[in-house]
Amino acid sequence: GFESVEQINKVARINGVAHQYEVRHAIVGGEHNVYGGDSDTADQVDAKDLPECDVLELDCEGSEAEILDELNSSPRVIIAELHPWQYPDVPRKPLQMLNDLGYDIEHSFGHDGVELSERELSTLLQRSSERKGLDDQHNRTEEMFVSSGARWPVVVAATK
Repeated sequence: GFESVEQINKVARINGVAHQYEVRHAIVGGEHNVYGGDSDTADQVDAKDLPECDVLELDCEGSEAEILDELNSSPRVIIAELHPWQYPDVPRKPLQMLNDLGYDIEHSFGHDGVELSERELSTLLQRSSERKGLDDQHNRTEEMFVSSGARWPVVVAATK
């Protein structure tokens, strides 16, 4: 939320790098379960209006496909937290969209940072797609985990 943006800007000023980037408190795509619930203070930005950047991080609670579909910029790296319960019939949809945009998935992780094998990635995406909403995510059930200890939602890093 807004407090996070202020903290990031403070750290950037302390380290002398505030002139190298811009951090905005904004919602891109649909308003799905906004962290901290402070969507009323956030700007609304269309994905097609995102500026060029080196790295784009998508932690957008289910708007990944919508944003990727409208994206006009071409970041070198896209890091995305995936929420397949938003598109249960095609849990790999955002991965395919990234591929169609010319990106290769370089790394995939569970929500806690545990690196995933391709099999674990597929398993977590499928299990996540079978859930019916974010409330289920916070119930730490066995279906959330794979043998490595990784859990969903999945985070991927893709490069051009």
